[in-house]
Amino acid sequence: MKELIEIQNELKAPKDKDNKFGNFSYRNAESILQELKPILKAHNCELTLTDDVVNIGERFYIKATARLRSEDDNISVTSFAREVDGRAGMDAAQVTGAASSYARKYALCGLFCIGSEKDPDELPPANIIAPHEADALKAMLTESGADVEGFMKYFRIREVDELPRSRYKEASEMLKKKIETRGGTNE
Repeated sequence: MKELIEIQNELKAPKDKDNKFGNFSYRNAESILQELKPILKAHNCELTLTDDVVNIGERFYIKATARLRSEDDNISVTSFAREVDGRAGMDAAQVTGAASSYARKYALCGLFCIGSEKDPDELPPANIIAPHEADALKAMLTESGADVEGFMKYFRIREVDELPRSRYKEASEMLKKKIETRGGTNE
């Protein structure tokens, strides 16, 4: 689909939101869609987003599908986000909505090749985690409700992006356990 290649090259989806709690920048589905609308119109393409609720084992997931259609072709990408068992201050509809937004964002990222890459001049040294690893840890920090300052002190870093590669597995496993505990599972 030639339109997709052109749209992927034209789209700029900066991380225009700030998470004050986790001290990082991010983008959401709404920001991506705002940037996409004029580009889609220029290429005479239609984008639809749909959600399905999927039960896998004892967990519910939102399966989001981003589908791009042109006059001659269509292509789709799906992404999943798990609903948490509960989150303080959120009712069931808000929990589902948050999972939907997250899944849609990553379906859009997959379809339009939106990554967390940085300019080559900004790449970290070989002994520091890669940008996509830092983004994964930041997402897990948010999902787990972890004490970010405590996390930084424990690993003796000022920013998640500064985590030594040798400690990534430890940090990732620590946060995964916290997420499982928070979600009420004892796996």
